[in-house]
Amino acid sequence: MKPSRIILSLGILLLTALSIKAQDCKCPEAAMEDVSELTVIGVADYANFLNINGLKKYSNIKYEGLPFNSTEVRRYILKNDRRNTRIKATYGRDGNLINGIYIMKDSPIPKVIRDYLVTDSYRGWTMTSNKTIVHDFDMQKTEYEVKIQRGKMKQTLFFDLYGNRIKKLART
Repeated sequence: MKPSRIILSLGILLLTALSIKAQDCKCPEAAMEDVSELTVIGVADYANFLNINGLKKYSNIKYEGLPFNSTEVRRYILKNDRRNTRIKATYGRDGNLINGIYIMKDSPIPKVIRDYLVTDSYRGWTMTSNKTIVHDFDMQKTEYEVKIQRGKMKQTLFFDLYGNRIKKLART
């Protein structure tokens, strides 16, 4: 056999071996492909809060306590209170959401509500604070609480997802 064919054959064998070994790579990029840090909860994240398994997507949500699906556990509770956000979720033994609430304080409100607040009925009133409340991590169950003030008079207004005025919030 000619030396050039031997070198070529060894080169092909070496490249094949390296490419096969690369398939077993425990590269940091591959290990972290679907895990991210949760900093802000967006509408796209709501589905991950419907079951405890969905929370594994986030590296900064840590679980402590009895193992998941333990016969001693009746429910799991997720709580987080920060300056402008509050989360409370209760999960059953099977890991499915029983109920949850996500509250954002002083966050942007929909344009339809802002437009309502500048009508003649509310001329001279100033918005002092607002809350966006999402029940059960379901965008269709979003409500808004808006506090307004004019001089010493104060009012609290409530709106549904579509900006329609409602008498009170469904649950809080």
